[in-house]
Amino acid sequence: MANPHRGEVALGDHTLVFSINAICDLEDALGRSITEIGTEMETGLSMRTLRAVIWAGLQERHPGTSEKQAGDIISEVGVPAAGEAVSAAFAAAFPQAEAEGKKARPRKGAA
Repeated sequence: MANPHRGEVALGDHTLVFSINAICDLEDALGRSITEIGTEMETGLSMRTLRAVIWAGLQERHPGTSEKQAGDIISEVGVPAAGEAVSAAFAAAFPQAEAEGKKARPRKGAA
């Protein structure tokens, strides 16, 4: 079950998480920076890129998932649902630094 407080987003029976490791794996797989990938997200991802993004996002909670399996998951849930899940997971991975004019502050550690 996806935990939105930890940046997790449900994709059918699977969970997407764009951790630092997932993002690095995605950059390595596509040979592009996360900024370039984010720009493509705004204009529309190619199927190849969508599959790679889903693959990378699955690795945290579903390690060893192949790109072909990621493609099967996209086919199961549908391209629109997969795109929405990717957008939500990216938003969770990159929260706004400022909310309502207030600067984000790191959480305090336990005393």
